Amino acid sequence: MLECMGKVVVHIPLVTWREGRPRYWPSKAQRELGFRGEDLRHPPLNQDGKPVGAWYSLDEAIKWSNARQEEIAKKREAVTTKAFSPARPKNQSVLTVGELLLQWQQLPKFKGKLIVEGRRKRKPLGADTVRFYRGAAKTLEKFDDGYVWFSPANALTPRALDGILEKIEVAHGLGQARAVRATLSTAYKWAILQGKANINPAAGVALPVPDPRLRCGEPEEIAALVKAADDIGRPEIGDSIMLGVWTGQRQADRLQLQGGQILKDGILFRQAKKNGAPLLIPVAPELASRLEAAKQRRREWRVNYTHVILDEKTRRPFEKDWYRKVYREVREEAEKSCVSLKDLRDQDLRDTAVTWLGRAGCGKFEIAAITGHTLTSIDNILKHYLGLHPDLARSAIGKLVDWYESRDQ
Repeated sequence: MLECMGKVVVHIPLVTWREGRPRYWPSKAQRELGFRGEDLRHPPLNQDGKPVGAWYSLDEAIKWSNARQEEIAKKREAVTTKAFSPARPKNQSVLTVGELLLQWQQLPKFKGKLIVEGRRKRKPLGADTVRFYRGAAKTLEKFDDGYVWFSPANALTPRALDGILEKIEVAHGLGQARAVRATLSTAYKWAILQGKANINPAAGVALPVPDPRLRCGEPEEIAALVKAADDIGRPEIGDSIMLGVWTGQRQADRLQLQGGQILKDGILFRQAKKNGAPLLIPVAPELASRLEAAKQRRREWRVNYTHVILDEKTRRPFEKDWYRKVYREVREEAEKSCVSLKDLRDQDLRDTAVTWLGRAGCGKFEIAAITGHTLTSIDNILKHYLGLHPDLARSAIGKLVDWYESRDQ
């Protein structure tokens, strides 16, 4: 169970929740082992022999899940091929890859709360990191109809994993293959220390590093995005986009921005990834007009959250996943008039801000004072975008002409 941003998310292996009701939907591999889907309910049974009584409680669903996992593991062991033959004696329980990952994800650091043991204190994993690991684990669970997921953990070798990652890369891309490898590597390191695994199969597998992704939006593209947001009745997404390009702040920091952080001298951001490092950013006129318009739209709301960016359909703060979905809807609308927006993500607004500041003639230290980037990061972004930008070429020739003509004066 993970508590994140006030919302409780329950994950029980093999159990799918629909409107608060638990059900079991077996994978293809599980169906081949003889398992069938079922509602997790108590008797009485209907004429088809299916239970129609009260639905299982959370504790009952967990107990059912543990029992069903043992059944699956036993049946899987009976049909396991030589490539994944159990490394442990058959009279002992066999820990599967899936069980290893699930046990690892039950560690306190996954629960989003400070870990305190006497005088020992440890920070939990960030919500994005937890989402990264869980997403990679889900990819592995679905891979090959769950065959690897239900295979013995100690039978997964570097050679076998190399083949698995190759197939994942073909199906889902290099990024997802690297995510699965990183997740397995970290989980197996923990398992080895706990005596649950003998080797780390990911230690002997290397994957290429993808080229850095740098994408800057042109002013015309940003204008098209904001217009699309307004046109489809999502002006709050337009406000967030303007915040992104005129402050250079990350999506998470924009979504958490409170009205009280907008001061007379500017917007006070405290960057989550910089341990709350403060940045006081003056408000550009274009951004100020958007923020004022948002206030006017909400002035009649009976209940108003203090967040600057709110989902104006529900009148509540955005959840990250929902915000991304709405942003994609806005972008798809904007693509109708500006096809180049197809690959522009919300995360690119931060690089856009750096580039615009550079094109405006700002130095590295000025840019860092706005966006909070390191000087090295700013160098990398500007080198990528501004090295061949025609604006700089025109500016450079203009300066050369001025210098040349001044020689005769």
